[in-house]
Amino acid sequence: MRRVAIVLLLAGCPAANESRVSTASWVVEGATRVERAVDDREAGRVTCTVDRDPDDPLDATPLFTLAITAASDGREAPGIFFAVRDFQGAATYDLGLGARGRVLLFDATTLEACADPAETRCFVAEGGCSLFVERWELGTVVAPGVRNGSAVGRFDCASLENPATEGTVRLSSGSFTCRASDWTASRGP
Repeated sequence: MRRVAIVLLLAGCPAANESRVSTASWVVEGATRVERAVDDREAGRVTCTVDRDPDDPLDATPLFTLAITAASDGREAPGIFFAVRDFQGAATYDLGLGARGRVLLFDATTLEACADPAETRCFVAEGGCSLFVERWELGTVVAPGVRNGSAVGRFDCASLENPATEGTVRLSSGSFTCRASDWTASRGP
């Protein structure tokens, strides 16, 4: 069983000679304007994954996640997390709490810390966010039912709010290039 887990982990990771670089950049505007950039050559991480919803094992609807963080080792750093239900590949998705998915922006913290409603460095989109996946290209199967490839897209949010402080920020000029993986076929019917 341990050997199977290691094979699955390696199947989801790029090869050591992988030439693609995952990047993301965005602008946060609030009290100040801050430009952010993440590059996996500089300890950042940008990943795009499609899988079934982990909160509902009976629901086979594809769930797309785009996770961006400036620190891939769990340190506090800026980042963004997108979750899109019923992912259909290259398309435009409207996101927010009442929409098809959600957006979470965090600054100098971790994604896990944003579960605390008192956290002041996390912002959630109520609505008004767009994620445009311009390219979603997957290759051949690399493990039972798993396909890897690449994705390119853009994003912006008119307003994100911090529930603890009620402060708001705007997210603009967002772009990403990431390694992509689709695990939905590996989960069975």
